[in-house]
Parts: sequence; C-alpha cells; structure tokens
Amino acid sequence: MISQLSGGGGITGGVFSNDFVELHNSGNWPIDLSSYVLQFAAVPAGAIWTAAPLPAMTLPPGGYFLIAGASGGSTLTDLPPADFTPDPEMPLNGNNGKLVLTRSATPLAVGCPALTDTVDVVGYGTGSCFEAMAVPRLTNATSALRNDSGCADTDNNGADFSVVTLTATTPPRNGMSPPHVCACAN
Repeated sequence: MISQLSGGGGITGGVFSNDFVELHNSGNWPIDLSSYVLQFAAVPAGAIWTAAPLPAMTLPPGGYFLIAGASGGSTLTDLPPADFTPDPEMPLNGNNGKLVLTRSATPLAVGCPALTDTVDVVGYGTGSCFEAMAVPRLTNATSALRNDSGCADTDNNGADFSVVTLTATTPPRNGMSPPHVCACAN
C-alpha cells in the first residue's frame, strides 16, 4: 500500500530535498515489487499519468520501501537513502494530485481508472481519483501519512490518512526501517 507521500521536495517551504512516496507491505508474506507500477498525475481532473515500474526487489512482511521523486532544486535535508529512484524522477505536486499503484506498465489514459484495476489509490487536495474521499490539500511542508504505521485501510483516503508536518527528525521510512506487520494483515 501507499503509506506516505509528499510533493514539496526541494521547494521553498519544503523539508526534504526530493518528493517521495513510501510503500508498506501490510501483509504477512513477501511481495515481489517487479509486478507493480506507481503512476502519478498532478492535474486534478487530467488523464496525463507518469508511470514508474518498480524494480525486481522483495518487500518483506511489514517492510517499507522509499521511492525518491523529483527535486524542486533547493538544497534542503536529504531524504533517507531511497530504495528506488525512477528514471526519469517522478515529479509529485506539493498540493494536489493522485497516485495509483497498479500492475499495468502502460501509463493510464483516463482521469481515474476503475478501482478494480488498481492495487491502491490515493488522491489528495483536488486530485480527482481517490478511495471514497480525498486526503486534504497538502503544502510543501506536509505529507499524507497512512494512519496506524501504514496499516489503516478502510478504503477511504480521507479517513485512512492524516496530513502531518514533516520534520528532519521524522523522515520517511525506507527498507532499513524496522518492519511493522499489521495486526489484521491478510
């Protein structure tokens, strides 16, 4: 699942040098990430998606995976070591957007795919694709953080995520972070 995201990397008022997306394996079994693709669209109602196929890596139960995105250019606090940096880097929007974790490497061509075709969907601000309700608008200094250490999953982005202020002392989690297996993992 998508467990945290921020699009204020390297931008005035931001905290970290790069945008980022954090994934979390909430299940009880390892997951081969090579069959997954992260897709992002910044235009709220648009259908122009950037696709980033994930590498051939195994994410252990409860493990985290940090994807470094683009930088706005300002020198800020470095992200923890990213587990993956797509080429080209994925530029998230600091305020509004939508992310889809899917199994299709073909960039999406619709404003919002059928939720049955996705693994996870997160919309924030005026992003037009989300589960039940979007996460509120973000700023360059905030992130959308999935509640319960990445385990909350009621299929309602507005309830499952909190908007939190980023600090250099509370960085996003990566593959070296302690795992957190969800209590009701499936």
